[in-house]
Amino acid sequence: MKFWLHLWFLLLALGAGFVLCFVVGFSTLALFDDKTLYVHLFQWAQNLLVMMAAPLWWTWFTYVRGQQSTTPGHPWRDTFHLLRLDRVDVRLLFLTFCMIVAAMPLLDTLEVFCTRLPYPQSIRDHALTEAQNNLQVMQWLLNPSSLQGWVEIILLMCLATGLGEEILFRGALLNCFQRQGRLNLHWSAVLVGLIFALIHFDLMGLLPRWLLGTMFVYLVYWTDSLWPAVLAHFINNAFALISYKMATPEELANIYNRDYSFSPIFIVLSIVTTGLFLWLIRRTGLQKQGC
Repeated sequence: MKFWLHLWFLLLALGAGFVLCFVVGFSTLALFDDKTLYVHLFQWAQNLLVMMAAPLWWTWFTYVRGQQSTTPGHPWRDTFHLLRLDRVDVRLLFLTFCMIVAAMPLLDTLEVFCTRLPYPQSIRDHALTEAQNNLQVMQWLLNPSSLQGWVEIILLMCLATGLGEEILFRGALLNCFQRQGRLNLHWSAVLVGLIFALIHFDLMGLLPRWLLGTMFVYLVYWTDSLWPAVLAHFINNAFALISYKMATPEELANIYNRDYSFSPIFIVLSIVTTGLFLWLIRRTGLQKQGC
């Protein structure tokens, strides 16, 4: 029973945080003349408060507070340890970099495939409307006029978002599943990946995000570190940012009606090389842990 209480508390807090951010954010958007500055501040606040500070506090409050600390006087070190933020291996980071780059054709093809599934017209129309709304927000976000502006965009969209979502999902949420011992690794990976995909509110992008979120769970487990998943998330967001900036207005307007970007041979190579690097990550990571 304690497991479900912890899980319910975490999901309720997560949902309330996101809803509060969206309600407060978009209800006050019209009050600001400088939409770009406001959206940037809103994104930074969501990343720092909802996706970083809240999961860190929740982990400390639930599992560290009141227990015998392994580092007396430094309870936050125990919190970072539980979330696997206190260890990193350069070899595993390199293998993760190779793996996520190799997976890009596969993920892109899967995303296009999902947009071509026979959805009801009402769902397709709703997804297109949401995409157009998101496009306007992205236009406010992704129009830097200087080198400093580009640095801030990369820090916000790639680093802060990647780190925040990993602390929240592959850190706090996965830790909740594993600490209670009610679900094995595979069920935990599937559920964390599904919740990660659902929280983006994009039905047509559900399957690729589910696959990515599930794969990140295995990365964290095999490497015993959150940083490989953070790196993979950073690169994935960087590719999305580059693709957005390179796309024409016509391509952005028809985002759910685009052609496949890669040939079948590229897709096969992507599947094979991604699988190979995942195997190397698993082998190297588990050997390091002595498993």
